[in-house]
Amino acid sequence: MSEERRLPQRLTFMRNITRMRRLLLEAIATNLKREIKSASKKSKDLRIACVFERESDKELVNIILPKKGVKVHFYSVDEIESRVNASIEKVIPFNANLIILAARPQSISEQMVHKLEEEAKLINLGCIVSI
Repeated sequence: MSEERRLPQRLTFMRNITRMRRLLLEAIATNLKREIKSASKKSKDLRIACVFERESDKELVNIILPKKGVKVHFYSVDEIESRVNASIEKVIPFNANLIILAARPQSISEQMVHKLEEEAKLINLGCIVSI
């Protein structure tokens, strides 16, 4: 196949990936808003911890999160992983109601995921971040 014919196929493929990612983000945002609403009914003081791998992942989560009424603390994967490895009892230093994990599955350990699940309700955005 010639290079001229492959270029439109690549562009179509890239557009489809972008469209799919946008649809996934919209679905995740809807579910996240539902989770936040549910958590805010249970607790008047809603606190969310976001564990991110890259700065772009942090920006992605910032787009999804509501702008008002929620306290959000951001932590890097390296920071949390070092706390897990040091066997610190609470890897998230404040009492989070909800933890959002925005990191690719290959960059985090299973031990870290289990520890985060023990501390609060965990929403894993790994499938979105890896696209």
